[in-house]
Amino acid sequence: MEQMNIDQVNHEKGKNDGGNFKVPVDDINSIDKEFSDLQKLKMMNEGAEMQMNQSGGLDSHEMEQEEINNRSIFVGNVDYSTQPEELQSLFSECGLINRVTILVNKNTGHSKGYAYIEFADASSVRTALSLSESFFKKRQIKVCSKRRNIPGFNRPKISPFRGRSMKPSLGPRGRLRQPSFRPFYRGRGSYKKIVTNPYERA
Repeated sequence: MEQMNIDQVNHEKGKNDGGNFKVPVDDINSIDKEFSDLQKLKMMNEGAEMQMNQSGGLDSHEMEQEEINNRSIFVGNVDYSTQPEELQSLFSECGLINRVTILVNKNTGHSKGYAYIEFADASSVRTALSLSESFFKKRQIKVCSKRRNIPGFNRPKISPFRGRSMKPSLGPRGRLRQPSFRPFYRGRGSYKKIVTNPYERA
């Protein structure tokens, strides 16, 4: 009886009618799935690392800015002719100064009348605050701790009631004019009048 070894059997199973080797479909699907899973895992790792780097950079910047603000003061009502060197000389007795910044108008280049001073040490801020209400170039300056910019803090307050007055006006012959009322629209293609005419008889 003719015997066939294992290699011959596997070789025969992998042949088609043309004699070409065929990879089982299940093996191809399994390889594709493993490759896809590896790609997804790689993308997830890259995304997590990017998020951590961005988050770390933002926190580091905020901490650095907060530390600078703790060492800085705001000086208001400064004479428009004042130079940074003059403010540095005035506040030098409070401690070592890193920077003096006088805000100017970007169009004209003229001073806006206030400045920021950054000290080397936060303890100098308390000493500098004692100079508030003192006179510098015949002006009473205002000194306070630097406040961080708060979104919407400097926006002008808008009154909730705007538009025409509801007070009725008189016509050319002294007759009382009926005020006009605009309907309040809501929804699509429909409106509801929320104010009735007080001069309309029932």
